[in-house]
Amino acid sequence: MDLDYLVSQLCFKARAKLKISKNSEPTSWQQVLKSPDKDKWIKAIFSEFKQLALSGTFLFLPLIQLPKDRKILKNRLVLRLKKDQHNNPLKYKARLVAKGFMQVEGLDYTETFASTSIPPTWRVLLAIAAYKDWEIEQVDFIGAFLNADL
Repeated sequence: MDLDYLVSQLCFKARAKLKISKNSEPTSWQQVLKSPDKDKWIKAIFSEFKQLALSGTFLFLPLIQLPKDRKILKNRLVLRLKKDQHNNPLKYKARLVAKGFMQVEGLDYTETFASTSIPPTWRVLLAIAAYKDWEIEQVDFIGAFLNADL
């Protein structure tokens, strides 16, 4: 199936019920469709779905292909509007977030791990970089996935 078609059908089937003001963040498909920035939000949503599909972390699977002993892991779309220092819209972002608390250990997963860093680690690294007069750059990843091929 065509990814663009599926996403457009999801958007089309939603019915707008709530009004939202310009430059606010919608919390549902209905609010996206009612938003004055609808096209920008839908573009961000398409971008997220394409990124997930290309990385192999998300599939549009017909319900008839779902194994009988499995259930669909529910998810929700989180939409954020990034703004500049003058509160002007800078970037429309969409993230599909799985409701992982619905998973069953041993069936849906066997282990968990999330590498994180704490602020003192960053302070030490920045202090070393300042002492050695190193250049520091920031990188913004479009999509980063645990165990992804590099």
